Amino acid sequence: MTVAEGQSSGTRKRPEIAGDRRRLRRTEGSELKMLAELGTQAREIIALATTAERDETFRSFRHYSEFRRKVSEFEAFCNIIENHLKDVVGDRREELEERFYRLWSTIFHPTVRALAAFFGRLVQDDVLPLGCRDMLEGELRALDAMRAALLAPRFAHAADQTMVAEIGELQALLQSLVEKSTSLPDLSVPAEEEEEAAGPGPAPSAPAAAPGRPDPASALNIGNVPNVKAVRDLRALLDTYRRDAGFGPYVETDSRALDEIERRFLANPMDGGAIVWLRQIGNAWVARMGDDAKDIRRVLSNVRSS
Repeated sequence: MTVAEGQSSGTRKRPEIAGDRRRLRRTEGSELKMLAELGTQAREIIALATTAERDETFRSFRHYSEFRRKVSEFEAFCNIIENHLKDVVGDRREELEERFYRLWSTIFHPTVRALAAFFGRLVQDDVLPLGCRDMLEGELRALDAMRAALLAPRFAHAADQTMVAEIGELQALLQSLVEKSTSLPDLSVPAEEEEEAAGPGPAPSAPAAAPGRPDPASALNIGNVPNVKAVRDLRALLDTYRRDAGFGPYVETDSRALDEIERRFLANPMDGGAIVWLRQIGNAWVARMGDDAKDIRRVLSNVRSS
């Protein structure tokens, strides 16, 4: 059939365009499966965000932790996919990356609006749980990372001043809550303080673990648990930037947070709040370092939530 015949019979073939599903389907690779899973997660987050924004009963930290865990898992998966797509060559890469970044960006606005609604209710209630300062500061870091990502060239299609302004307003609201909040007390007591308090006495037959810390034998075993190993690996990576003029201040702050996360993992390797906190810190560094964050993405891929 000639072109003229095809036109006259009304059977003109629609031209393929960038991102066309027919072209992407031909790749038959793992990339499409990953993007399909990412799309499923994005829809779940958007549905949760819509509920969080409109439902006045969404005001407990249990609700917040469940929502933030979903978002952190989504972001961690995005880091894995982004790293994977760097190894794709040819025309496929541009099409897959375009589709990937559009999927990623779909959660930005719903997430910000849901968090603004939740923390706005906390301001209205004027009641904060004991020890929530660490969580609030972690959320501030996560919003910094989101803002940095939004302003990066890869998200130029999604960036707008309205969303940037909404993130800024949410950060200001969170900062006002931080100033009213408290940190969890550190229940671990250094050995030197224990000795001074106890005074001279007979030497113990075996070294006892300090309160709040596991005994040495248990610590050796738990050190191989994925989440404990992940937090230690991330701390080791950040230590290499301690003397960096740009990254140094972040290293100091995040290292203290990682110390607390490790203490929580040593008590409970599947501590949900610590997992969310660890992913927030890691994702903030991924946004901060861009193409140089391959090792941090690797660490985040090893974090387990179940």
